[in-house]
Amino acid sequence: MISNVKRQVTALLIAAVFGGAAYAGSLSTDQPTRTFAHIERMARTASEHAQQFGAMATQPAVAATAKEHMQGLQDAVHDMGQDVANLEANRSSLTEWQKAALDQVRPLLISAAARTSSEIVYFNQGNHLWTPGNRARVQQIAQDTKKIASTLNDYIELQSLREREARIAGARPAVNTVAPQVATPVAQPEVGLGR
Repeated sequence: MISNVKRQVTALLIAAVFGGAAYAGSLSTDQPTRTFAHIERMARTASEHAQQFGAMATQPAVAATAKEHMQGLQDAVHDMGQDVANLEANRSSLTEWQKAALDQVRPLLISAAARTSSEIVYFNQGNHLWTPGNRARVQQIAQDTKKIASTLNDYIELQSLREREARIAGARPAVNTVAPQVATPVAQPEVGLGR
């Protein structure tokens, strides 16, 4: 019975995370990059909440504090899910690097969402936080969300460097090119007919 409830809650969370928030429309050129930056910030927030919650699992925890971290984790995972759903709905307008980034973070987010849902059910049932299964689940959430943040940070930084390189290349002449030869007119001596 409890296992069935967990599966249902997990399925509902994943559906809520990736479902209803998506809207297909036209995105401005820099909107996906801003969305990825937002997902990165939310992933860092989720990771911090998971780490704090995990630290509580090794010591007697105050229920209100534990609940606050669980709520923060749930909110961050939900926000990331909405952003990913929006990006996925507008996938055709994404650049190649944005599609690659999305493809890398999606499975990590699904894992984090499922584990977060499971953790919420576990916590709400009044189970002990310090059990090995609970600690492992929370640790995996922290790892997944940290990986989401670092992956997106790497993609955003790389794209920023590429754009900077392109601006520099466009503003300066190429370094290793040979200057074109310009022909200079040579004065021809006048040939005169001797008189």
